[in-house]
Amino acid sequence: MRKTILEIYTTSKKRVGPAKVRRMLLRDYGISISIGRVYRLMSTMHLPKMSTVKPAFKPTEGQTSLKRPNHLKQAFNPPAPNQVWTSDFSYIPIGNKSFVYLCVILDLFSRK
Repeated sequence: MRKTILEIYTTSKKRVGPAKVRRMLLRDYGISISIGRVYRLMSTMHLPKMSTVKPAFKPTEGQTSLKRPNHLKQAFNPPAPNQVWTSDFSYIPIGNKSFVYLCVILDLFSRK
């Protein structure tokens, strides 16, 4: 068992944890084993899982800027209706890991 775990660990460039090792053992070798057992075996063999580093976003010259002009300039009380509208959306959890969206559109003059 240890030889198989070590083989999986080295072929994956030391980037897998116990959960992925368990899936590879079941898929490739037909060995059914718990994640906890794989974790204990890996820790007794001193095989740390290496975290992958997410690459940083670096904008290139060809990309457009995300900066937008401030047309409102903090004037949140317009003199007439239908001049300034604003909106926002959010989600509301409704249980059993699902949610619904809520979108609000508002005229700043009447606040309705």
